[in-house]
Amino acid sequence: MMSSWFYLDFFPAAKEILSPENAIGLFPKFGLSFCENTREAKMIDEQGHWEFINEGPSLGSSPVEEIQKRLLNREQFQCECTNKEMLFYCGYLLHTNNPLINICGSRKIFNDLSEERQNHYWNMMVRFAIKANAGYVLVSIESFEDVEDRFIEIDNRRVLDLEITNEYGHGIKSIWVNSNKTNTTVPIGLKSSNIAELGDGLLEYSVE
Repeated sequence: MMSSWFYLDFFPAAKEILSPENAIGLFPKFGLSFCENTREAKMIDEQGHWEFINEGPSLGSSPVEEIQKRLLNREQFQCECTNKEMLFYCGYLLHTNNPLINICGSRKIFNDLSEERQNHYWNMMVRFAIKANAGYVLVSIESFEDVEDRFIEIDNRRVLDLEITNEYGHGIKSIWVNSNKTNTTVPIGLKSSNIAELGDGLLEYSVE
């Protein structure tokens, strides 16, 4: 059995913050439109974990500007962007214990696209990572309830937890590291025999 979704989780480098407001404009440039509906994040336990639960305010007639405004205010919410071939869910958790941006989409729909169209969206994700000031990106085929607990920062170093907890194994396919930054290093716990250049200074490490 194969997981139905793929996920990209964007994390900042040490002592930096994510800036997704600078990257939102990429989605329309790559042929995607934002839906009006949003979901607000809510803390669900005493450990500081969050989920997108409550229906949030509509994005209105100027969704890009509205999303940028909310992100500049460091609001935490999820929105959707779509076109005739793909739908992406985009979640922003910017003032949690381990801030991240999550983007996910259907694996089946994505795998049915031509290689050219798949590369189109991968290129969008690479550019998003750079513009959003991400230091690291986890690419996985399984949604972990608390993904932020699998990729924590200790003494300015990222530590990767690859414990197998379900039928998909650990589920993490690769990690992107932003080599443009002096404060990013290969995460502790990462075992990789394949490294690829994605462009814009991002290096992709396969996860074994």
